[in-house]
Parts: sequence; structure tokens; C-alpha cells
Amino acid sequence: MKNILLFLYLLSQTGVAASFTGREYNTWYNKDGVRYDMTQTADSRPVLISISQPGTPHANMVISWAVAGQCPHAQPLVVDEHILNVAWQCSNIGEDKYEHFMIDDARQVNAIVERLQAQFTVIIQGDIKVWASNYNLPEYGSGPRLF
Repeated sequence: MKNILLFLYLLSQTGVAASFTGREYNTWYNKDGVRYDMTQTADSRPVLISISQPGTPHANMVISWAVAGQCPHAQPLVVDEHILNVAWQCSNIGEDKYEHFMIDDARQVNAIVERLQAQFTVIIQGDIKVWASNYNLPEYGSGPRLF
């Protein structure tokens, strides 16, 4: 019984911490034909994912994150061990780099969408996990702020 109470207490504290930071990870939102999700890097930095017009011939996707370091030359995007064709943009602000990957090949985007609809976790850059959790029944509205 004590273990159950301890587990419930720890679970409730996790929710309080998420509310305090203003971020809710791994929850999909939908608004105006765009699906949004926020996950995190291995070192707990936020990653924002937005998919416009999923499942259509016009689907596109943007993945953005900020990590420590300077912008390298063009960076490939690896999703589930496949290198995708993307447009890449990076900006240095202070000691962080802000990277944005834009996928405009609807076939590639819809392949990711199909995996999420089938409730599979998608892995980006080998260590960023995109959970399918509520992908099929997203909440209404846009996701929380990235930074």
C-alpha cells in the first residue's frame, strides 16, 4: 500500500512540475489542419514538431529545437534510421543553436504520419522519441510555447 501511495505522490509531483514550466510533453494538438507536438532531446531540451495537412498530397512537417553549440554546416535529418530530404536552417543565439528542419516531401511526411497513426514511436536523430500517445485523438488548439 505504501508503494502505491508513493507512486501516486511522485506522479502528482510530475504533473505539478510540468504545469510550473508551462510545457506539456508528448501531447498532440490539432488546429486548422496542423498537428503539433512537443517532445524533448536526450538532455531534456524541448523539440517542437508540427505537421500540416497530414495524410494529404500537400503534407509538410517542421521540426525545431535548441541545443548548446554553434551551427554546423547543413545537417541531415534522420528519422527511424532513414535520412530524409529536408531544408535546414540554423541560427546562433548566445551559446545555443536553433535548428529547424522542413520536410516538404508529402510521401516522407505521410510515412511518418502512418507510423504515428499505427501507435509506433518515431525516433529522430537516434535519440529523440516522438510518442504516438494521443495522435489519433489530439486535443484542440496549438501546443505550448517552445521556449
